[in-house]
Amino acid sequence: MKSQARVLGNDPKTGHIVKARIGRYGPMVEIEGEEGQKGRFASLKKGQLIESITLEEALALFALPRDLGQLDGEELSVGIGKYGPYVRHGKSFASLQKGDDPYTLTYERAAAELPRRARHAGQERPLRGLHRLQGQELPLAQGQQTRRAHARRLSEDRRRLEKIATPTT
Repeated sequence: MKSQARVLGNDPKTGHIVKARIGRYGPMVEIEGEEGQKGRFASLKKGQLIESITLEEALALFALPRDLGQLDGEELSVGIGKYGPYVRHGKSFASLQKGDDPYTLTYERAAAELPRRARHAGQERPLRGLHRLQGQELPLAQGQQTRRAHARRLSEDRRRLEKIATPTT
């Protein structure tokens, strides 16, 4: 069963129908695609209702991702993704703070947000097991000691069983 959609009008750029409806992830607007093609979708902002949204408000929701300009030779843009609003600089992503609106975010604010949020992005992580390469052993927590002893016992038992199961000639 498809939900009832409210037709808002036609997109001035493409002439396709724009409608508001309840989708899988909540209230949204849709610009229908060509025959056999998928349409474009955008979620409604908090406070917007399917019953009262206008065509202009609906078209404004499709403004993201929005290019803000160049920063250090790479594109700076803002959008809304799976984990909320973000700033993108080249291949780096930084989440925006709760109060920041991606529709009105300025270039200066986005540039200031990047170093604050992505300060650990370029750092290398320490290698796991480096202590073993250096010939050191780290102290184990009590639970880990018990698990390792149990695993050692199991492998010893398995070796004894294999020895018994193989016929000697």
